[in-house]
Amino acid sequence: MLIIDRIESSFAVVETEKGHINVPLKEILGTPAAGDIIEKADGGYRIKKWATERRREEINKKLSGLWD
Repeated sequence: MLIIDRIESSFAVVETEKGHINVPLKEILGTPAAGDIIEKADGGYRIKKWATERRREEINKKLSGLWD
């Protein structure tokens, strides 16, 4: 799984299973943001919106359980 950790100037710092890599923003289709899940596609990367939303929902459920 490739998850954008943060955006720094002209590249995204992406968390991989083996560590972090820097991906030029021009290689990512769409408007990337921290927490987005991306995948390699067509010589670049694209945002997996459904996977990103599902991951965010799971995280929110876990967090809300901490204060209940």
